[in-house]
Amino acid sequence: MHDLIVVGAGVAGSVLTTMARERGLDVVLVNDWGGPASAAALALLRRGWARAETDEATDWYEAHGNLTRGALATYGWNEVSKEQPDWRLVDPESVLVKPDVIARVTNWIPGAVQTGSGADIRATQVVLSHPVWTSAPPASYGATALSRTAQVIGASCRVHWLRPYHAVTASQKGGWTRVGSSVAATPELAVARLQTMVDEATDAGLVTPARDWYTQEGARWEVSETERMPGLTMLGGLGRLGFTLAPRNARVLLDSWK
Repeated sequence: MHDLIVVGAGVAGSVLTTMARERGLDVVLVNDWGGPASAAALALLRRGWARAETDEATDWYEAHGNLTRGALATYGWNEVSKEQPDWRLVDPESVLVKPDVIARVTNWIPGAVQTGSGADIRATQVVLSHPVWTSAPPASYGATALSRTAQVIGASCRVHWLRPYHAVTASQKGGWTRVGSSVAATPELAVARLQTMVDEATDAGLVTPARDWYTQEGARWEVSETERMPGLTMLGGLGRLGFTLAPRNARVLLDSWK
């Protein structure tokens, strides 16, 4: 019997797993494939979106992951550039936890989950940190491009605004350059738009030209309500603010079990 089963190795599940293990809990992390969708997230934290949550998230990622402080924003229509010291960019790969069990969860009840491989895993608490409990489709899809050889020009994090409500972000951390992230109604459109964004980032002088770009894709879920019952909690589907909200949500949930 384990203390906690976490279903979903995205940012919500990974942060919860790490926090719970630091508190001495025996945690089993289950994910239905090896690469959670959160790996494709841009993971930009901005205090203007949620000040208290961003401050808590900044402290947590600085202690547990790879965090870039500040960004250089440029504006394509008037060539003005501006430092944004309160922006933060998280390297998703640095905080996502490797699953203990890679299998699809086929059934869950308070205190137990069953997987398609026939495993019956039991624990005092079960947290579904992936919206497996709903048949609703994701709100949209996104993709991020990564390269080992491309270099970000001028700053470790660049945000280039091309027109109102559209920006390309490029960052360099841990040997990788990331460009993204796109948003579209289908995975195919998300990837196609991302290719355009890589071209725009290169043309605008954000990154050096490269031939080794590859994509990470993910769904953008917008199920944000937390549902709870004894022994079973539904936590996740945080949408675009997932990396901002995950540390505080995980801490509040763990504190409630004391």
